[in-house]
Amino acid sequence: MWQTLRLWLAAAALGVTGMLLLLFVVSTLTTSPEPPAEIETEAPPENRDGADGSCSFRVFGSVTDESGNPVEAVTISLRGIGPFASTSRTAQTNSSGRFVYLESGFSTCVLEDLYPSVTDPADRYREWSRPEPVENDEQLRIVLERATANASDIQSVPHARTAPLRDLLLARSLP
Repeated sequence: MWQTLRLWLAAAALGVTGMLLLLFVVSTLTTSPEPPAEIETEAPPENRDGADGSCSFRVFGSVTDESGNPVEAVTISLRGIGPFASTSRTAQTNSSGRFVYLESGFSTCVLEDLYPSVTDPADRYREWSRPEPVENDEQLRIVLERATANASDIQSVPHARTAPLRDLLLARSLP
């Protein structure tokens, strides 16, 4: 009986020792050492604002005509350039000529450069674009030019006097 008890105590001691050894090895392997001071770690993106690591990207602003009147129902597109550019991102102006494009979530942490452009589905205004990419939280103030001339811009051009049809037919029949 005592011999059995000693075997149980020895097995328990080995079990506890084995468990402690296993915990030590696992904790040593799972903790990563701090990077050396000469290696720079990557800073988080500027637009990282959520506690869970999510990000947001916002561009907002207004669209007016040359007279300062708000332009309603034009499309603002933010497009990436290159083979890895994702689909275009769009917003539309309201009756006050204002727009907001907002994208948030985990996929917005890394955005390619986005270039703004404006199109008018009704063809009232000329297309507008900018060669520089937009920044996060940038406000755009866009002024569009009219696509067609106003009636006051049209100048009358004197037309050449045409001969009556009878005179043209007579001149044609002469040798």
